[in-house]
Amino acid sequence: MAIFGIPPSHWVVHRQLNLLYQFWIHTETIKSLGILEYVLNTPSHHRVHHGCNRYCLDKNYAGVLIIWDRMFGTFQPEQEEVVYGLTHAINTFDPIVIQLGHLGYVLRTFKETQGIGNKLSVLFKGPGWSPGKPRLGLMEDLPDVSRETHIWSCFSKGLIWRRCLLPTFVPELLHKAPMKKFDPPMAGWVQLYLMVHLNLTTAMLHVYIGASTNLSILSHVMSTCFLVFCLVCFGTIANGDLVRGRRLEIARCLMTLVVLQGQWMSPVMTKAMSFTFFLSGYLWWTYGSGKIEKED
Repeated sequence: MAIFGIPPSHWVVHRQLNLLYQFWIHTETIKSLGILEYVLNTPSHHRVHHGCNRYCLDKNYAGVLIIWDRMFGTFQPEQEEVVYGLTHAINTFDPIVIQLGHLGYVLRTFKETQGIGNKLSVLFKGPGWSPGKPRLGLMEDLPDVSRETHIWSCFSKGLIWRRCLLPTFVPELLHKAPMKKFDPPMAGWVQLYLMVHLNLTTAMLHVYIGASTNLSILSHVMSTCFLVFCLVCFGTIANGDLVRGRRLEIARCLMTLVVLQGQWMSPVMTKAMSFTFFLSGYLWWTYGSGKIEKED
């Protein structure tokens, strides 16, 4: 935006105001704002934006003013009940699959498609495109969530990390709103463990940010990789894959003990954290394996 003569300070303020405005439109409580529906992006318009109904796809991109969608042909008023989510559900808590799974699908399609022109179209046209179809693909190829139908959903349970970019797709029955959430059964002790360690990781991140001015770029990169690894561990356990999750957690607890040896936390907090992660790793090594075998 600075290239077009807009001062960076103006852009930053505008962006924050735009984000603040969009906070309140994520609701189902407000149905309509009357005449303001013609000008502003309202809860009704934004519900459409988040829907996976066929009539909701690629609609209502506006942040504050809906007039832009009206001008460029992407406006769609709310009609039947909106089913929130993706057209192809991602049934996993693994952050790598969530963030990069579709990229893996694009790369695999790129590899399998014949002809340089078609390969470039895979990269630059819509995700539903294939040879002989319009730029954005055919709407008929997408699941119609206004009725019961079968879709292909990404399911990563049991995949080793090398295959995360190429997820397996299995059929799943999709119903009308509300969409059934991915909520695998989880034992009480697993829920408690995840809650405690998510908070511990957040606390460590908070302390790390406070000390980050004295750390090198390499330390930042390694810390980011470690944080992603922590999220992969939590996601694996939340998916219900306790066999793989146990191995990952033992490795994560050992890695955390090494990370805590750096002088970026107070001695008291370092000792408390070290004891907690040592105990957690020990429990996964002994008690955890017994619980897993019993539940399997």
